[in-house]
Amino acid sequence: MDDVARLEHMAHQLEQDGDDMKAIRLMEKAVSLRGDASSPDALHAVERLIVKYNTVAVRSFKSDDYETATALLSNAQSLTDPSRPVFEVSPETRLRLRGTTYNNLGCMERRRGRLELAAKYLRLSLEHDGNQSAVTYLNLAAIYTQMRRAEEAVACSRRAIGLLSAPGNTTAAQNPGLIAVAHHNLAMALESLDPDACLSAYETALNVARSGLGPTSPTTVSIQRNYERFSSRMGTARRAANAAESMAPPSQTFLPPLQTRTASTARGAARHTPPTGSVRRGTTATDAGTPRAG
Repeated sequence: MDDVARLEHMAHQLEQDGDDMKAIRLMEKAVSLRGDASSPDALHAVERLIVKYNTVAVRSFKSDDYETATALLSNAQSLTDPSRPVFEVSPETRLRLRGTTYNNLGCMERRRGRLELAAKYLRLSLEHDGNQSAVTYLNLAAIYTQMRRAEEAVACSRRAIGLLSAPGNTTAAQNPGLIAVAHHNLAMALESLDPDACLSAYETALNVARSGLGPTSPTTVSIQRNYERFSSRMGTARRAANAAESMAPPSQTFLPPLQTRTASTARGAARHTPPTGSVRRGTTATDAGTPRAG
């Protein structure tokens, strides 16, 4: 067994034992020994290392270990640089891996509250994935909703739903919760734009989650909680609107303006006194302000 094969075998054993960081160090040595030669074996080794960088990085930032996550994702960016000859045998592999890395950078920055930077990374991810990643669109929709860019969030959610619903798409079949999340993200984005369409999207999300994930799934429970929250708010708003309309003041009667009368006009008025009851009635427009949901 040569040095490269031995290092890769040892790395695999460490992975099995759960020691991912030591496994990564050995995988890096093996890739370094292979050099930048463009071959299927070298490509496979580099791809495994980049996937490992991303997997451990996601786990790290979810545990608030941003230092480790940032270092690993930076390594993944470096390995997917366009100048790497190893990807000459499969340029699409480089684009896919770089898109995944940008997506995870976006998710990390969103978790840190850096929404503008998160959105930038996710847009870069879409550029590298050919705008075909439903997951990235869902992540971007969630960020735009947080940034109160509702129209863009709606567009991203609908794009994700379209991709997941396309014939031959296997992503939704592998993860049935994604369709539910897509409709949920659409509902969240519509809260401030179209309350009725928002309720419809929440209902769709809840039905899909219940049938695909079950009623006790954390995703289903979260969707139901948001659906009930918004339904309650809508009910309160409509009751307030009805109350405002019922309390509106009635139309008022206004007398015509008084005219200054001279002695001559007074004598003329005495000869041409109009019949009683000729007072003109005026109306006022009542503006009953209806509270808007959202």
